Amino acid sequence: MPNKQFMFLLAGLQGFGMMSYPTSNVVLSRCVGAEEQGAVLSMSGGIRSLTQGMAPVLFNGLFAYFTWGDAVVFFPQAPFCLSALFMAIAIFFCLRMERRHAAAAAIAAAVAGAGGAADTDMIDGPSQQRQVQLRIDAEKAAEDEEDEEIQYDESPFVGQVNTLQA
Repeated sequence: MPNKQFMFLLAGLQGFGMMSYPTSNVVLSRCVGAEEQGAVLSMSGGIRSLTQGMAPVLFNGLFAYFTWGDAVVFFPQAPFCLSALFMAIAIFFCLRMERRHAAAAAIAAAVAGAGGAADTDMIDGPSQQRQVQLRIDAEKAAEDEEDEEIQYDESPFVGQVNTLQA
């Protein structure tokens, strides 16, 4: 059975885990545009509050269910396994977001290659990806219009239609 000093040590170490909240808020705010930051940060705070209230109920209940005297299976590691499952799901979504960031970097490289001045480090989040994609589309449309003008203005067959029929 742990003594009081050990419990205070663990409580002090838990404080280091709380330092991740401001860091995650900075990362979230950089992933979206200025107009979306309030919504994303309030959603993050709401989810954090919900999980801080629900996690003890869920994990303590799960622990009690699998360690109670008449439990079908004695499995005190059940809360840890459920936590590992949640972490695996979170890692899956993080890897998926990383692929999206790589796609945004590819779009930025395409803009830079098309004559635009895009910085791949400055593209974070879906709203900025959409802005870059709109810029690429606008540049392609402008190039297509220029190509059409060149074809009509510099066509070698414009003045030869009547000479071929005669």
